[in-house]
Formats: sequence, C-alpha cells, structure tokens
Amino acid sequence: MKYKFFAGLLSLVIVFAFAGCGNGSTFEALSKSLNIYEIEAVLNYGEKTLEAVENLSYNNQTGADLSELKFHLYPNAFREGVQEYKAVSEAQSAKAYPNGFSEGGINIESTKVNGKTVNYDIEGEDKNILSVPFGFVLKNGGLVEVEIVFNLIIPNAEHRFGYGESTLNLGNWYPIVCVFEESGF
Repeated sequence: MKYKFFAGLLSLVIVFAFAGCGNGSTFEALSKSLNIYEIEAVLNYGEKTLEAVENLSYNNQTGADLSELKFHLYPNAFREGVQEYKAVSEAQSAKAYPNGFSEGGINIESTKVNGKTVNYDIEGEDKNILSVPFGFVLKNGGLVEVEIVFNLIIPNAEHRFGYGESTLNLGNWYPIVCVFEESGF
C-alpha cells in the first residue's frame, strides 16, 4: 500500500508560531531570512521504502560567500558497515533491533541547483554527508533553490528512524543542511 504526503516543514511551524502575533512586518522580515524545506513523498508501507523530492529555498545568512551546500544524511547511520557514526551503540543493539540487524539508508538519485542538474558527492567514511556544488558563488544574503530526489530504505529498528510491529518512525529522514561555522560546514 502506498501513501502520498506533502511536508511543508518549516512553513507549518512559522504559521503556527506567528498565528495571532499581529505584527506583520516582523513576520515578513523573519520569513525572508528562513530556509524553507518542501518535501513531497510517497511511502510504500509494504516494502518499507519512501521516494521523495525535497525542494530547499536556502537563504545564505552565514556571513560568507558559498559555492556549495552540505547536507547531513542521517539515515545512512543505519547502513551495514558504519564505522564512526552508528545510529545504535553495541549495548543498545538488541533493544533497537529485536528481530536482528536490519539495514536502512538513503540513496540520492539527483540534485538540481536553480533548476539545473548538478553533480553531487557523498562524503565521509560513513557516507553521511551530501555535497551539492552550485557552479557559482552565492553571496551572503543571496537565495538559492536546491532540489534533491532521493529514496529511503526504512530499517526494522525501534529507533528514531525505523519501523516496529506497530510503529513507523521517520526522525531525521530527509537531507538536512549542515551548520556553517567560521571554519566551514
């Protein structure tokens, strides 16, 4: 059975947070500096997979010019052979995987920047960072649109990302922009 859903993640939070505030100029100013994630996804519950398209409107408020964005790929912590960033410690493994280890993860299919297809890199020993180059320099205060097409394999794990006998948990399931600090992402 397939389910289709749309997640206007930050949009909903903003609407509810500012409902009734009455200060339109504050809301307008704040909304211009936010990053907006819009995700359209189809869940195949029987196969425990999910296909999605993420559209990110990224407002560069880092104080630096950028030539790329980096994203966390948290579902890859549930892959076989993860070395550094395992989702579950050895001590908690039996509790998280009551039916034995079940692999999960995220596969990136394609990326676009401002509507143009770009090559991407999956980085890190645990393949947990997605690097999307722009092909240009995004000035501080500039806006860029990034599209990421991806699919998930949801593990049989009673954890933040996985499924159990009567649960489906999708914590940190989509590519999330890494924090930018003085030294970079």
